[in-house]
Amino acid sequence: MRTRSTIEFMGLWEQIHNPYFKGVEFDLFQMMKDPIVQDIRRHRKEYGKENENDLDKIIESLRTRERYSKRKVLNPGPKLRLVSTGTVGGPRIVPFSTKVLSDTP
Repeated sequence: MRTRSTIEFMGLWEQIHNPYFKGVEFDLFQMMKDPIVQDIRRHRKEYGKENENDLDKIIESLRTRERYSKRKVLNPGPKLRLVSTGTVGGPRIVPFSTKVLSDTP
């Protein structure tokens, strides 16, 4: 119920069926559309068209752009998790890829 088209539909329905509908307040709500979000949506739609809206093509295109980009790509490193060891030493932090054998049954 939060998409723009749903809100526009509700406004139109209210205009037709509700004699007490306050159109001025609804118009103020409509003016709150964020131009930055609209710009991002426009670019996303254009990028999808360039790649025939094929997700595999879009991903490959983005990876190619990243590969040839001069910008530094950050690697946040491995994801870590806190593992209970069941010993006096307490829990320890290990990478997600690490298999942990618990001391407790």
